[in-house]
Amino acid sequence: MKWYMHHVFPVQRGVLKAVRPIANRVAPFQLPPDKYFVSVRDLFNRIEGIDQLLEDPRVTSVRLVTNPEKMVVRETQRAFVYFSLHGLTVDQVLVNRVLPDDIEDAFFKEWRQSQAKFLKEVEAYFDPVPMRTVPLFKHEVLGLERIRELAREMFGDKEDRRR
Repeated sequence: MKWYMHHVFPVQRGVLKAVRPIANRVAPFQLPPDKYFVSVRDLFNRIEGIDQLLEDPRVTSVRLVTNPEKMVVRETQRAFVYFSLHGLTVDQVLVNRVLPDDIEDAFFKEWRQSQAKFLKEVEAYFDPVPMRTVPLFKHEVLGLERIRELAREMFGDKEDRRR
């Protein structure tokens, strides 16, 4: 993007500035006004250097969230490779919607076996990145109280964290 902003963007802006008065009279559409280019340049200036911030493991890390299902795990592996190639640090893998141990219904037997297989795969693939599991809740995690419930499940109660 830096190359484009320094080499192509100024030329495009200059050409459009020159042809805009004529083109806007004859073309069936309006060319963007110069304030559009000012906005693009301002946005670029605001995000310039963000790559250095994102690549600094002392400042930024990535936490991947996946489900113990084939396609979702494959997409998470792909994301892990992309992040690694770009120098981003993955600090943890969260496996979401894991069937709780208290579900013993025969209907879920095959699901439980499938999830166990993918949990082992996630652990092996991402090692030494820490992995944590989050159970499938009886309800969707919406609203502050349910987010608190999720946090208690993941991190324990406040009292537990102080010890």
